[in-house]
Amino acid sequence: MKEDLKAFAVARENAKYGGLFYSVLVFFVIAITLLFSVLSSVVGGKEVTTAVWHKYVSYSLSGLVGILVSVLFCKILGKNFKDESGLSFCEKKYYIFAILLFLGMTFGLSGLNGYFTQFLVDNFGYKYNEIDLPKGNIGFFALTVLTVCILPAVAEEISFRGICVNSLRGAGKWGIAILNGFIFAVFHMSPAQTPYQFAVGFSFALLAISSRSVFPTVLIHFLNNLLIVTVDYFGGSLDFGQVGNIVATVVGLASFAAFIVLTAREKVEVKGNFVAKWMISRRFILFALVGICASLAIWIANLVA
Repeated sequence: MKEDLKAFAVARENAKYGGLFYSVLVFFVIAITLLFSVLSSVVGGKEVTTAVWHKYVSYSLSGLVGILVSVLFCKILGKNFKDESGLSFCEKKYYIFAILLFLGMTFGLSGLNGYFTQFLVDNFGYKYNEIDLPKGNIGFFALTVLTVCILPAVAEEISFRGICVNSLRGAGKWGIAILNGFIFAVFHMSPAQTPYQFAVGFSFALLAISSRSVFPTVLIHFLNNLLIVTVDYFGGSLDFGQVGNIVATVVGLASFAAFIVLTAREKVEVKGNFVAKWMISRRFILFALVGICASLAIWIANLVA
């Protein structure tokens, strides 16, 4: 009993620091992005804000801030960055899980999310602004891969599936996955992508918990971004025609279902009953509330803008 109470106290303390990390992360991402935007407009005006270099810096800011905050968070608290961020190798089978999830994301979840985007357009007059990727030569493509594919994949997986997941270990696998999906979705502040980002955050968390590593999630996060960038950059399309799209969606949803079944069967040792797990989750939410509210405020602003 005494050991259980001690473990519970440690879990709540970890959850507190995890929630605080999320709030600090959101604050600095918003603050630095806003500061960069204002300074660019004041100092250089439209000539600077429309420049190619400005776009690449803009794409990089969130990822760079994420990595910096993660490193400083561990250093200040005296925690081992490698352990907290999930940078450890895992069994090869989890990369098979990752491929199933990648297929599910690409052909299943993304297609279904299109219906939600259309719902926002029809009922709220929402205007979906796609990312404007610089085009021109292979150098631009390489920079785009670095800033849009590699950097966000590494930074977000270390932050969300590394530090945030590890801070919630005492909350139980499903509780962690649901909460991770929620904070990941609101962090992106994009109404059109909310269901998709929630599903991705939820699924990535399950994979990170099962594998105890962020390497599988970094891989599919990178591949997902790379596919989007490559299709956009070279003017391709994932439209396979009416019948082909239906088949692709079915394959994607089947792959996603297989992934959920496989990860659900993975045993994760977590002590404590439902009440204890909820109290740990609540502790995280309490200290993450500033970041959650700030993200939701911008989410709402983007919806009605």
